[in-house]
Amino acid sequence: MKRTPLKRKTPLKRGKALRKESERRALLRAVVNPGRKGFVLLAEVCMVCKQAGATDPHEICRGSSREECLKHPRLWLALCRRCHDAVGDYSLWPIERQIACRIEWETRQTIFEANDIRGRAQTAMTYEEVKRHL
Repeated sequence: MKRTPLKRKTPLKRGKALRKESERRALLRAVVNPGRKGFVLLAEVCMVCKQAGATDPHEICRGSSREECLKHPRLWLALCRRCHDAVGDYSLWPIERQIACRIEWETRQTIFEANDIRGRAQTAMTYEEVKRHL
C-alpha cells in the first residue's frame, strides 16, 4: 500500500518545554521528602551491603505504583549510591529480594531495641539466633 507523505499547511507550534514533574507529584514530594531524609539518617548504614553509609532513599515499588509507595515508609530502603544503582536492575533485584533486605533490617533494629531495653549488650541476642526461629 503506497502512502502519501503528510503535508502540513501550517508548521507545528513550539510551546513551553514539558515539565519534568507534575504539580501533584511535586506537592507529594514536598510532603514526603522530609520523612525520607529522616529515614535515611535513621538507617545510617546501607540496607543492602551493610557497609557503606546510607545516602539515598529507594522505593521498592516501581512504575505506576511508585507514587503510592512514596506514602508508605515500610516500602522504602536506605541505600548507598553504589547499591542504589545496582538495585535498579530488576533482573538481579526483584521486589521480593528488596523486601527481604527491608525485613532483615527491621529484624536487626528490633533486636537492637530489645537488647537496649533489657539493659544488655548490643550483641547479647543476635540476628542469627532469631533467624533460627523463623
